[in-house]
Amino acid sequence: MLIDNRGKLFGKVNIIDILIILILIAGIAMAGLKFFKSKTVTPFTRLDDIRTEIFCEEVPEYAGKEIKPGDVIKDPIKNAEIGHVKDVKLKDSVSYGTDSSGKWVVSPKPGYVSVYLVVEGKGVYNDGKAKSGITFDNSEYWIGRQIELRAGNGALLGRISKFSKLD
Repeated sequence: MLIDNRGKLFGKVNIIDILIILILIAGIAMAGLKFFKSKTVTPFTRLDDIRTEIFCEEVPEYAGKEIKPGDVIKDPIKNAEIGHVKDVKLKDSVSYGTDSSGKWVVSPKPGYVSVYLVVEGKGVYNDGKAKSGITFDNSEYWIGRQIELRAGNGALLGRISKFSKLD
C-alpha cells in the first residue's frame, strides 16, 4: 500500500513533509530564475567598449567651451558614468521658431552653440533581440533618449544620436 494507517508514504515519509519540501524547492527555483534573468550588471558581467554619440542642440556657448577631450560624462539623475569624451564639436545652435508667415524655421540663437560629443566608455551592449539599448552602471539608454549630462565643468541637455560596440 502507498500510504499506511499512520499517513506515511511507503511507511517512511509523511505526506505533509513531502509537500513542504516541494514548496521549498519551488521557492528556490523561482528565486534562482529571478536572479539569473535580472538586468542588473554584476561584477561578473562582461563589459563592452561602447562609443556613444550625443547631440545637444542648444547650449550656452560658455558651457560648450568647457567640455574637453578626456572629460568624464555622467548622467547625474541616474548617477551613471557614460564614459570619457573623445571628440567635441561646437557648431551653430539649432533653435526652432515660426517666421512672420507662421512657418516653422530653424535658426541659430546668439550666445548658444550645438555640441556634438563622441564618448567612449564601458557598458553592456544589448543585441536588440532579447534586450535593447545599452546599459551603463545599471541604467538603460536608447537612441533618441533625452538625458541631462555633466561633462567637465559644464552641464548639458542632449540626446543620444548613435551608439556602437567597439571591436
